[in-house]
Amino acid sequence: LEVRRNLGYLPESAALYPDMRVDEFRHFRGKLMGRVSRGDRQRAIGRICELCWIADKRTRIVGQLSKGFRQRVALAEALLADPPVVILDEPTVGLDPHQVRQVRRIIRDLGERKTVLFSTHILSEVEEICDRVIVISRGRIVADGTRDEIVARLGGKRSYIVEIEGPRDDVATALRTVKGVTSADIRSWKGKEVRLIVWGEAGADGVEAEVKKLAGEKRWRLAGIRQEPPDLESLFVHLTSGEGENR
Repeated sequence: LEVRRNLGYLPESAALYPDMRVDEFRHFRGKLMGRVSRGDRQRAIGRICELCWIADKRTRIVGQLSKGFRQRVALAEALLADPPVVILDEPTVGLDPHQVRQVRRIIRDLGERKTVLFSTHILSEVEEICDRVIVISRGRIVADGTRDEIVARLGGKRSYIVEIEGPRDDVATALRTVKGVTSADIRSWKGKEVRLIVWGEAGADGVEAEVKKLAGEKRWRLAGIRQEPPDLESLFVHLTSGEGENR
């Protein structure tokens, strides 16, 4: 119980009462929680409504709000008792780009004075918001740290962006057989051109030459190959593949 008192939790699909007004819902939930006295509750509601940008929606009926505002109402509930730790589960799923940016800003503001645990599969959000990343695969933590720290723990492996014209699946399969390459994953394609992220072993200096050689042998046009620091999406794919997990 002591642990729960110090936690605020926003589930992916928060339960709201659509027929209540925002203020009514806040008071109702605060009373049920029993962690905020009646006198403090009004002040707390005013504070969190300002923090979550819903101060002008306090008299609105919850069910008449947009999904973005309903998400903020749910977040305000999680913050009502001013917990030091806040857990957010996929807080921006289903929101439009404007709403996503607003929720990100709220999360950043929260992170300045609270510990925020943020669960998401949208890795661009992680890069924008978080200062520490934990990657979990099949129930195991496979990486923990900043992006640069995680890259350093890969033991000097290098990542390359390869753009090549050829049969999409055949290109990926063939690249995985190249000497020094540990994995090759398709990132995107347009027409015949395939864009892949390729990981090379530490110290494997001949990867670029081997890829060029393969393209020549297969009569595929190599549009480009360059070494590039991996983004979080590339790291996630690598770390949660069989090869990455075995490290």
